[in-house]
Amino acid sequence: MRKRKRLFWRLFPSYLLITLLALFAVSWFAQDSLHDFFLEQIASDLEARAHLLEQRVTAYLAPEKEAHIDRICKENGRRSATRITVILPSGKVIGDSEEDPLKMESHLYRPEVIAALDGQTGSAIRHSSTLKQDMMYVAVRVDGDDGPLGIVRVALPLSSTNAQITQLRRTLIIGALV
Repeated sequence: MRKRKRLFWRLFPSYLLITLLALFAVSWFAQDSLHDFFLEQIASDLEARAHLLEQRVTAYLAPEKEAHIDRICKENGRRSATRITVILPSGKVIGDSEEDPLKMESHLYRPEVIAALDGQTGSAIRHSSTLKQDMMYVAVRVDGDDGPLGIVRVALPLSSTNAQITQLRRTLIIGALV
């Protein structure tokens, strides 16, 4: 009987360590995968919103009609709880749901705008100096007969997603400990 006890105490710590490491690895992978999944879903949703707005603002991207774009951005931004910005190919902001476009700096060198001007769907996550929070931005190019007319950029704050990920991490840690 005494030998059995010693054998148990010799094997138990190593098996416990292996089990804890495996739980840690699975928990880490699960939370990382879910975080990426949430971000991909948000980006996909934002891209769909941008394409819907693209059709709406195309008619107003002529120089004599640009004044209507800011009103469209503010109306749709309020209704959809989305930040909407319309940018000319020069980088000049002509419509924004949160700010006065005349007070905004050029957006020409923002990563999502650069990608959109290249014909891709631009996406970036960064801190918004205007709204003072982390945001996900997605931008799509609006094309006309003679090339790009502008860019529609939409954004959502990541605060709710980050809160969900934090709650998920807590749940995974508690589950692993149990």
